[in-house]
Amino acid sequence: TEALLIPTRGEVSVSIGGMWQTIEREITLEPGMKLRTHDGEASIVLHDDGVIRLASETTVELQDLADRLEPASEIFPTLTLFTGQLWVQGLVPPQLRGITVATSHGHVTVNEGSVSIAEDDFVDIEVYDRLATVQKNGDKLFLASGERTRLFEDNVLLVKKVPAKWYQYSWADQNLMRDAVHRHDIAQLQHERRMA
Repeated sequence: TEALLIPTRGEVSVSIGGMWQTIEREITLEPGMKLRTHDGEASIVLHDDGVIRLASETTVELQDLADRLEPASEIFPTLTLFTGQLWVQGLVPPQLRGITVATSHGHVTVNEGSVSIAEDDFVDIEVYDRLATVQKNGDKLFLASGERTRLFEDNVLLVKKVPAKWYQYSWADQNLMRDAVHRHDIAQLQHERRMA
C-alpha cells in the first residue's frame, strides 16, 4: 500500500529536508524526496502499479506517488530524472493515469510496458516491451516495443529501431528478467487479495 525504496546494491542516499542520508534498507517514500545512487542501484516499488529501477550515478526527485486509481486528465510527473539512467516497468491499465518521468526535454509516460530512459546531454528513450508515450513541447510520439527516440534542444521527434543486440546488453537483459519476476509477484499478490 506504500511506495517503497529498496536499495539493491552499493551506496544509495536520500535527501529529506535538504539532508542527504545513506540508506541501507527498505524505506517508505514521500513526495519531495530526492534519491541518488552513487556506485549503487535501487528500486522504487509503486504499489502494484509498477517499479522504477535506478542505475548507478542516477539522481531523481519524487513527485506523485499516489496509487493510480483514476483516468488521466493531465500529466502529473511521478518523478523527475536529473541525471543517470532508469528503467520503468508499468503495470497500469491503459485507461488509468500512467507512470510519468519528467526529463529536461519532455515527459515519458508508461502504462503497460518496459522502458529505459537515460538523461545526459540529451534524453534517450528505448521501449523494450509494450508502449510508451513521449511528449515534448506539445508534440506527442507513441513508441512501441523495439523503438527508440532521442530528445534534445529543438529537435524533431524521430523513431528509430532498437538494435537486436541491445536486448542482450546487461542493462536490458537483467531488467527484463526482473520485470518477469515482478509481474509474477504482483499477479500473486492480486490473486491473494481477491481470495481474501
